[in-house]
Amino acid sequence: MAKSDTEVDLERGNSSTTEDLKTTRSLPSMGVTNSVSSCDYMNIELQKAATEDNVKKFKEVLDELSEKQEQTMRSILETVSPFHNTLLHVASIHGSKNIVELIAPRSPPTLKKTNLRGETALHTVAKAGKSDIVLSLIKLQKESACSDDDEDQNLFKMSNVDGNTALHEALIHGHHDKWVIDLINADPDVSFCVNKEGKSPLYLAAEAGYSECVKAMMESEAYKRYTWPCQNSTAKDYQISPSAVEVVDDQKDMKNKDEVGDEKNNTKKNDEVGDYQKNDEATKQDGVLQVKSPIHAAVVYAANKKNSDLLNYMLDKEPKFIDLRDEEGRSALHTAAYFGYLEGVKCFLKRDPQAAFQRDNDGFFPVHSAAARNHVDVIKELQPHCLHLAEMLSHNYQNILHSATKNACINVVSYVLKTQELEKLINQKDKDGNTPLHLAAIGCDPVCVILLTRDSRVDKKLLNNKDWTALDACRYLNERFFFRRLTVMVLKKSGVKPSPTGKPIDNGANSTNKDEDKFKGISNALLVVATLVATVTFAAGFTVPGGYNDSGDEQGIATMLRQATFHAFIVCDTVAMYSSIIAAVIFTWAQLGGENLVSFAYQLALPSLALALNMMSFAFIFGIYVVVSKLNWLAKLVLGLGLCFQSTIVLSFLLLCFSVIADWSLIVLLKICNWVASIIYTFTDSG
Repeated sequence: MAKSDTEVDLERGNSSTTEDLKTTRSLPSMGVTNSVSSCDYMNIELQKAATEDNVKKFKEVLDELSEKQEQTMRSILETVSPFHNTLLHVASIHGSKNIVELIAPRSPPTLKKTNLRGETALHTVAKAGKSDIVLSLIKLQKESACSDDDEDQNLFKMSNVDGNTALHEALIHGHHDKWVIDLINADPDVSFCVNKEGKSPLYLAAEAGYSECVKAMMESEAYKRYTWPCQNSTAKDYQISPSAVEVVDDQKDMKNKDEVGDEKNNTKKNDEVGDYQKNDEATKQDGVLQVKSPIHAAVVYAANKKNSDLLNYMLDKEPKFIDLRDEEGRSALHTAAYFGYLEGVKCFLKRDPQAAFQRDNDGFFPVHSAAARNHVDVIKELQPHCLHLAEMLSHNYQNILHSATKNACINVVSYVLKTQELEKLINQKDKDGNTPLHLAAIGCDPVCVILLTRDSRVDKKLLNNKDWTALDACRYLNERFFFRRLTVMVLKKSGVKPSPTGKPIDNGANSTNKDEDKFKGISNALLVVATLVATVTFAAGFTVPGGYNDSGDEQGIATMLRQATFHAFIVCDTVAMYSSIIAAVIFTWAQLGGENLVSFAYQLALPSLALALNMMSFAFIFGIYVVVSKLNWLAKLVLGLGLCFQSTIVLSFLLLCFSVIADWSLIVLLKICNWVASIIYTFTDSG
C-alpha cells in the first residue's frame, strides 16, 4: 500500500541533524512579542486534533496543509500559538500521548522549543503532574539525544523565566510520585541546579518533606561529585571552649572575611561545580552565590510536622550539613533554636556539641535565636553546652537577655531573672550602653519593664552612651503613644529617675511642650465625658425604672421602691453622678496649670471617672433587670451579659485606683488582651 505524502515527509523528518538542534529558538523575554508571521501560527484544526489525541485527523490535516501551503511536515509541526506554545506543548498539556509520540520523534527540536515563559513541553506537563506524558518525553529525549549535545541543549536542565527546571516545577506544585523519581534519575545533576530564588530541587524536596525524592537525589552519583558553593563561606565559626572564651575584634573579623572571599574564588575555579551551576547567573549578587541550604529546609519541615526522620537521614548521609550556612550566616542549629524545635536541637548537639558556638553574620549564637523567640526549653537544652553565657555576645555585645527584652519575650526574661547562674546578664550593657531594661523601655514593653524593675538586682540608675536612663530612652520616643505612656508610668512608679545629664535627641527638644498640649487636649475630651456622665446619671435619678405612684398615700414615691435591685440602681446612679462631677471639676482646673499639674490631675481624676463609668454601667444593669424581672429568662440573660462586659471595666478600674496591685493587674490585663487577640487572629485566619 502506497504511503501518503504526509507519512513520507514525517519519516524524512526523523533524520534530524545536530545542526537542527542548535537552531532552537532562544528564550524570548516575557511580554516581548517576537516577529512571527501569520503563516507561523498553528492551524486551528490541527490544534483541535492535537488536544483530542486524534492521530488520524491530525495526519489528515497535516497532509492537507502540506499540499495547500507547500510546507514540509517539520515546519508545520514547529508552528506556534500567540504565546509561542508548539503543537507538542498543546498535545502534552491535554494528555494526548499518541500525538506527543508522533511529533517528538519526527521533530526533535520541538522538545526544546519554549513559550514566552521559557517553558518547554516538559515544564508544562511536570507542572500539571501528567505522569504518562512526562515519562514519554523522558524516553523521547533520551532516544533523540545526540552525542555532542552541549549543556545549554540539555532538556532536563533548561530553565524558564523563573529559573525553574521541569523538576523544580514538579516539586513546587506538590508532585512527588514515582514519575518524579524517574525525572530525577533522568539527569541527577539537575537536583542541584538553583532557580532565581536560590532554591535547588533538593531544597524544595526537603522543604516539602518528600523523603523519597531526597533519597533519590542524595543516593545518586551526581551528589557524590557535588560541592556546596556556600558551604562554610558566610560566617566564620567562633569556637568557644568552657575554659577559654575567644573574643574576636573587628580586624580579625575582616581577616576572616578575606579568607572567606579566597575560599569562594577557589570554589568558582572548580570546573565540576561550574557544570552543575550553569543556570545560576540569576542567583549571583555582588559575585556571591546565594544558594539556599537544604538542611535548613529540612529543619523547618521537621519543626512544623514534628517528624525528624528526614532530618536524621540527611545528617547521616552528609554530616557536613551541620556546618552549612544560609545567606544570613545561620547554621541549621540556629534555625532549630529559632523555631523552638527541641528534638532538632538535641539532634545537632548530639552530633556536634561545638555547633552551639557557631555565630551568624550578626554574631548571634543559636541561644540568641531561642531567646528572641521565647523558647525557654531550648535555652535550657543549650545552657549546659554554653557555660559562659555572659560572654556569648553578638557583634553588638548583646546577651540573651538583651535579645529577649528586645523581642518582648517575657518567659525568657522570667527564666533569666530566676536563674542564679545568669545573674551577670541582668545589668550587662551592649555596644550602645543599653542594659536589658533600656531595651525593654525602648520597645515600649510594660510587661518586661515590670518584671525587670521588680527585681532588686536590676540597677535602675545605669546610663547608656547617650547618658540616658531607661526612663529617658522611653520618653524620647515618638511612636506607640499608648504603650509608651504606659511604660513611662510603670518606670516612674518603680522609681526610675530621668538622668540630669541626659542629652535628648534633636527632634525631642520640644517634646515637653508637645506633650503638654497633647495632654490638655485629652483632658478636654475627658472633661466632656465626665460632664456627659453627670448629665445622664442626674436625669436617671428623676426618671427611675417603673416611674412614680400618682395617687394614694405614696403619691410621688417610686413604684419599685421596695425591690432590692432598685436600691442597687439608686446607689450606683448616685455614686456615678458625684464621681463624674468630681472628675469634671478636677479636669477643669487642670487646664490652668502646666505639665506637672496635668499629670497630677490625671492621677486624681481618672480613678473618679473610672468609678463613675463603672457605677453608671452597674446602674444600667440593675435598672434593666428591674423592669424585666417578671420574665425570668430575659432577666437572667441581661444580668449575665452585663456582668461579663462589666468585668473588663472593673479590671481597668483596679488598674487605675489600686497602686498596690497595679503591677499584677497590668500584667493580667495585657495577657488577657494578647490571649483575646490570638483567638481572634486564629478565627479570622482559619476563616
